[in-house]
Amino acid sequence: MNILVLNPNISSKITKILQNACSFSDYGDVKIDFKNVSLGVEYIENKVEAMIASYAVLDYISENVNFYDAIIIAAFGDPGVQILRKIVNIPVVGLTEASLLHARLIGTNIGIFTISRSFIDWYKEIIYELGFSKNIVFINSLDIDLMNIDANNSKFIDEITTMICNYCNNLEINNKPDVFLLAGAPLAGVAFLLENVQFPVIDSLDIAIKSCINLHKSAILKRKVNNSVTIKKTLGLSDNVNGLLRINNSSR
Repeated sequence: MNILVLNPNISSKITKILQNACSFSDYGDVKIDFKNVSLGVEYIENKVEAMIASYAVLDYISENVNFYDAIIIAAFGDPGVQILRKIVNIPVVGLTEASLLHARLIGTNIGIFTISRSFIDWYKEIIYELGFSKNIVFINSLDIDLMNIDANNSKFIDEITTMICNYCNNLEINNKPDVFLLAGAPLAGVAFLLENVQFPVIDSLDIAIKSCINLHKSAILKRKVNNSVTIKKTLGLSDNVNGLLRINNSSR
């Protein structure tokens, strides 16, 4: 099985963090490719940037979809996930939806940690759209400058894990969640490094990969094709994007 983990922003540093995070789990003979899109923004923190990222995802997938058995959109907010599900006939999984669904299986009350305060309003909006707002006890942040993220700096990783452990273990009794979710690609893999935390901590990427494997084994998603579809005129779109549009129209 071949899985694409697609970072929907242009940051190669974030893509490297995602790649490093996979070293903590054994996925058997599954092959995982880590890529980032070729256009867009460095990180996504609002709906406008998510719309840009959605097009960037569509553009990348239009050229590469035939190489993979499943796709993970590796950013909190899942830009492009719902669009791709209407077009491609392989599983498409987002970090947010997969990790929230898994967290809800563990407990009713979910705590969320993100790397920067600038993401919180955007995350609240996404969580509301997915229907999980009533389950969120709190969303907190590390307030780390995103420009200082360094996947190869062990001191940086140690500082993050220490901050999260200290926060978790100093929570008031009436504010403790049943499960804790580390949100966003920059925190991928950190859950495996936490020690002596009093409740389960979910790694979003790990859950997304395992979800892809299970969906692939289920042998689902066969799309019906309508050969009488009318082809619309387009302007400025690549041949591959136009091809995906035709697939989407023919499947109605």
